[in-house]
Amino acid sequence: MPLAYGGWQSLLAVAAVTAALMFVSWFRAPEKDHARQAIAASGPVNRRTVSVGERVAATLPGKVFFRSHDAFLSSLLSYWSSQERDIVPHCIVRPTSVEDVQETIRVLAAEFDGESLQSSDSFHFAIRSGGHGPNASSANTQGGITLDLSQLNFIHVSDDRGSTVVGPGARWIDLYEKLDPMGLTVAGGRASNVGVGGLTLGGGISFFSPRTGFVCDNIEEFEVVRADGEKINASNTENRDLWVALKGGGNNFGVVTKLTIRTFTNSKLWAGYLYHPVSVGPRLMQVFYDFGEEVNRDPYANALLALGYDAKMRVTGIASIIQYTKAESNPKVLKGFMDTKRFWSTVKFQTHGNATKEVNAHSPAGRRQLFQSTTFENDFEMLSFSHDLFKPSLDRVKPVKGIAWALVFHSLPVATTSKGSANAMGLNTNKNLVVAEISASWQRRQDDETVCRVAQDVLDKIDARATEKGVFHRYKYANYATPSQDTVSSYGDENKTMLREVSRKYDPNGVFQRGCVGGFKLP
Repeated sequence: MPLAYGGWQSLLAVAAVTAALMFVSWFRAPEKDHARQAIAASGPVNRRTVSVGERVAATLPGKVFFRSHDAFLSSLLSYWSSQERDIVPHCIVRPTSVEDVQETIRVLAAEFDGESLQSSDSFHFAIRSGGHGPNASSANTQGGITLDLSQLNFIHVSDDRGSTVVGPGARWIDLYEKLDPMGLTVAGGRASNVGVGGLTLGGGISFFSPRTGFVCDNIEEFEVVRADGEKINASNTENRDLWVALKGGGNNFGVVTKLTIRTFTNSKLWAGYLYHPVSVGPRLMQVFYDFGEEVNRDPYANALLALGYDAKMRVTGIASIIQYTKAESNPKVLKGFMDTKRFWSTVKFQTHGNATKEVNAHSPAGRRQLFQSTTFENDFEMLSFSHDLFKPSLDRVKPVKGIAWALVFHSLPVATTSKGSANAMGLNTNKNLVVAEISASWQRRQDDETVCRVAQDVLDKIDARATEKGVFHRYKYANYATPSQDTVSSYGDENKTMLREVSRKYDPNGVFQRGCVGGFKLP
């Protein structure tokens, strides 16, 4: 194989890995310094929050950490995005049991007056699962109380191997590394380090979605702590309205403390990345469109297409990220991707866990982060139009220090939206869909406005063109959305009304609507 297609990319990969390791070695110290500076600059906390924090600390001795504690610093540093690391709560509560969560919520709810967020002496709280959300205050709260569920990370496989009970603080890789050696898996997150709780409550897309539906559609039962501190179960046969609402409805109803996930047998996946030159972009738009139609006939396949630029490597390219969820290589449905000119491929047989680690390696922690997306019907002209927006948008963000900029297409076929149990997202459609996502990371806070403005401009142009063509779809995927996007309304009026009714039923005082920050609140 000529060097242009075989040798140089190996050298580039080795150089990239070496640089990454060096980067990690020197970056941890500045990270800690930055976090300490954020803590020092965070300012005083109002008396009411101090009082509530003291009460929770007295209730859960040894499990509440204040700003001077090492565990507080380590918790901040464990958030994925720099925006979340900049948020400094008054204290962090780390429950180790559902009873701890119940006691904490009872204390918080007792102080809630229904208008507390409007008061100068207010207090508020946040709920954290894996802390992988990019948005500031999605799972953390400035000057408030953060409920960190990371210690609720248990995993128990049922005797019949048909389900797995997992804590919301577990990471998806924890499940995969438990299940892979057993020849089992679950329809879970595509990046290994994402938390179970947050992804599921936002809907969740998995490698298996064309076979099983959204991640949330595979949840047989939730255990939930309500605002009154009572623990209840939500399933198809018990509190069914809450079970449906939690699947896409976020943190609006209570604290999820346990999930029972459908588990099934599975061998290794045929999965990995194909790296293409930008010159084949137009061909790949056709390949991706064809795949979005064909996958309904072979739901073992899954694919993403990413147009990307990395300032560190000064490389622009296209990646086809493909998976076939049974032990078969080169399936016909993925042939278009395989046959397109490429520099190199990492596609191979591998475990579910290893496939998600490969995805996760492309998203290093500790940087400014953005996910923002929109949805349209699978349409070749729309894919081509969106593709043509990439270079002009890249030219606008290239001056941003350390920018990594990507336009990612996620296939959302009828095979996915029609599978699984009822959920809150309102995707009752006979149309194959595409989620078009801007994914960005960068170094400096002063560049936030530029990055966000360019991302919004790209998506506004996509929406305008899709509306003009009659292929716009209202759906906004919550896990790839910004606070400015009204994800709940994108589920449709009927589902929005349902979610409001469920909120009033299980949280009549609105504790999780007005006292709990993060997520997407009910309009």
